[in-house]
Amino acid sequence: MVSGGRLKKKVSSISRSPRRPVRELQRFETVLAGALSAIARVSAHEIDREIELWLGEICLTLDLDRSVLALLNRGVTHRWSREGIPTVPYGTTGMSVSPWTTRKVLAGEELVWSSISDLPNEARDYKQWVRKHGPKAQVALPLRVGNSIVGGITFGKFRSGRKWPSLVIRRLRLVAQVFAAALERKRIETELLSVRSELADASRSTMMGELAASIAHEVNQPLGAILSNAQAARRLLAAPASGVDKANDALNDIVEDAKRAGEVVTRVRALFKGDRTARLPIDPAGLLAEAESLLRSEAAIRMISLRVDAAPSLPPVLGDRVQLLQCVMNLAINAFDSIVSADSSLRETMLKANQQDSKWVRISVTDTGGGIDPAIADRMFDPFVSSKSDGMGMGLLIARSIVTSHGGRISAASNSAGGATVSFTLPVCPANAPTAP
Repeated sequence: MVSGGRLKKKVSSISRSPRRPVRELQRFETVLAGALSAIARVSAHEIDREIELWLGEICLTLDLDRSVLALLNRGVTHRWSREGIPTVPYGTTGMSVSPWTTRKVLAGEELVWSSISDLPNEARDYKQWVRKHGPKAQVALPLRVGNSIVGGITFGKFRSGRKWPSLVIRRLRLVAQVFAAALERKRIETELLSVRSELADASRSTMMGELAASIAHEVNQPLGAILSNAQAARRLLAAPASGVDKANDALNDIVEDAKRAGEVVTRVRALFKGDRTARLPIDPAGLLAEAESLLRSEAAIRMISLRVDAAPSLPPVLGDRVQLLQCVMNLAINAFDSIVSADSSLRETMLKANQQDSKWVRISVTDTGGGIDPAIADRMFDPFVSSKSDGMGMGLLIARSIVTSHGGRISAASNSAGGATVSFTLPVCPANAPTAP
């Protein structure tokens, strides 16, 4: 739409002029195709650079001197000008340069003039400004996004007037549409990145909280063992000389538990980072035997019978020994807590391993406690969910994270005869898996 009857009539007659060089239009078509392809291809953070690049290419092809793109509430955001032609500073608003042109463009009108005499009388103030500072021919087009006008773009000739064939106007209109769409894409992607960044910050804060709680939960076991062994060693050293050997054993246990505490911190941190280090073939029966040896004293203190039932000739599974050991121990400690809370007369916990099929080994921990609290049955593997008044709600979360990171699945169910069973699967180790050094 061209503003003003007189302006529309003059532009119409100019656009029909047969004297515009055909070669220029052909070059413009080539440049336009390149611009459209490039703008569609680049990422959001490259859009500004590409727009300014193609503003220059378009102006040079059409022998123009300056192009300026301005957005609502931001002023000039993109520009190109020939050497010796005055530039418009970034951030300059349209109203401060040409209120008349700005109002027309923001109303959705297209302004095309080939000489200052084409401008209507209502543009008197603008004519004065043009005589002093402005171009001698110009096209001003609105930038549309959907039904909204988000800014405007101008193409101007300063050294002389020029005619604007209708084909050129149509192509410049297409340029405006493409640039507007690209800038809208950039805006949306920038906002999405901002939202993602905020979510990532919130996620990191949550993760750090979970990590701290996880380490506190996991290290509590070896630290408790260290304290018990240290107290035992002190009593033994205070006894006659015959207690020195036993004290030595207790001190050795302290060293091993301290190492295990360090390994727990490293592995929990790796778990939350998603690391897949130290994945080697592991014997399921040996894993349960090691867990039983570490849990034996805890079970004895709580007067719980702890047994291991591993099927013969189980194939190895591929995994991180420390993480899987911690997983089994977490489940066993939960089983102990359930038995103690239920004050059951039958106080047993079973660590069991069997082959589910050719691809999976199943490991389960069965107890004779009070079963699964229906109030948390659907959420028991979520963080900070616990049926214990002093529970942190991290043990089962860590167990699930470990199992999931190994490619397995974990589930829990109450037993018909009382108590509960938590089971998880681990993939059978492939034949070409690396072996321990």
